[in-house]
Amino acid sequence: EVWCDATGATIPAALFAWLPGRDLGKAATPEALHEVGRITAALHEHTERWHLPPGARLQSLRSVLAELPDRLDHPLPEFTAPRRALWAQARAVCQAATDAVWARSTPQVLHADIHLANLKLHRGKVALFDFDDSAIGVPLQDLAISVYYVRGHEGLEEALFDGYASVRPLPAASREEFEGVVAGRQLLLLDDLVATGNAALQAIFARYVRNAEIKLRHFLATGRFEHRLEGVETLW
Repeated sequence: EVWCDATGATIPAALFAWLPGRDLGKAATPEALHEVGRITAALHEHTERWHLPPGARLQSLRSVLAELPDRLDHPLPEFTAPRRALWAQARAVCQAATDAVWARSTPQVLHADIHLANLKLHRGKVALFDFDDSAIGVPLQDLAISVYYVRGHEGLEEALFDGYASVRPLPAASREEFEGVVAGRQLLLLDDLVATGNAALQAIFARYVRNAEIKLRHFLATGRFEHRLEGVETLW
């Protein structure tokens, strides 16, 4: 037990070791993303043959919003009527893409949150952690989630795909389907942010909404999801 000044009481505490190394983050290179792709494919190879024990369940990624409550139509000050219409239009396109890739794939356990802050780099090796968002989905969704976070960084997306393909074939999808699943990540994150209790995230909510509007309008106009667009602010 340790004394906590914030609560004015003694509270239970646990001391444990953590994975060695540093978050991949801004140190990401094509070589590292090749390894991330390989790890993702190896994980999919394993979960293709592994099933949850009786009585256990994970959330499903069958919906663009997974199993989050639908907050995109809430009449928040930041969610103007035109924006809510945009969210609905983008969601319909993204859900159609998700439906298409599910129709030709067998659902299995996914990590469902493979991004650069959930990867450690230590002595040249990459380790994946933070499985608390694991879900039932199709392999393409894991790749699309990763692409959401590396899109716009030269060489990383291609290296991710090459690493995956070195272990198993890339999931079949049209360009439109893949981009729809990538863009769906933006809708899920936007929906989740509505209910965040994190003060730092609450403080940037209005700016995040503006960014999402720009990105989703661009996606609907061009068929490609991008982060680096005119008017999009860097928030972190």
